[in-house]
Amino acid sequence: MRNASLDLRCSGDSSCLEVTNETASGDVVGFATRSVVVAGVRTVHMFGELDIVGRTVAMGCCLEGHETAVIVDMSLLTFLDSGGFDGVESARHSLEHRGGSLGVVNSTGEPARFLALLDALDHADV
Repeated sequence: MRNASLDLRCSGDSSCLEVTNETASGDVVGFATRSVVVAGVRTVHMFGELDIVGRTVAMGCCLEGHETAVIVDMSLLTFLDSGGFDGVESARHSLEHRGGSLGVVNSTGEPARFLALLDALDHADV
């Protein structure tokens, strides 16, 4: 998400966080989350580019509140690297430690390729 702004409209039953970072070339890279809780399940919508800069925001958004079931919707995520993924993975470990779970849905494009590579490496006979 280069040279674009995120317009997140949050109501009282959701929370939003946004992180922006300017690259050396002057591009503005953005990452944002919006979370909604329905029937005891927190859904975290992620927008933009999730890298090490957004790691803490991603992890915190997944762990806020008392819900133990979290769904991460990556349908509007345009970039994901190991630094950003670590935030989601750390949240998953924390939730599992307290008897919960975290699932990822709707990954497309580059984030889907990154997750597929991690899955392939996890199942490789090395």
